[in-house]
Amino acid sequence: MAIHIDTAEAINDLRAANLSEQQATAIVRVVVKAQDGLVTKDYLDARLATQTTQLVVTAVSVAAVAIAVAKWVL
Repeated sequence: MAIHIDTAEAINDLRAANLSEQQATAIVRVVVKAQDGLVTKDYLDARLATQTTQLVVTAVSVAAVAIAVAKWVL
């Protein structure tokens, strides 16, 4: 999930602060490019929770196999 910015509103805000159209557009363009690849905290938390769950499942599976092998060897 990408972070959303209302570029028209941002340009209007900058114009209201007495920046030229060209300056406002350039600033907004830079901000939008800088945000490329950023995600929200909620998205990151959800992905981390998924990865943690997968890691726990893998660890439990490895432990079960290790116990089975130990029983077979002993």
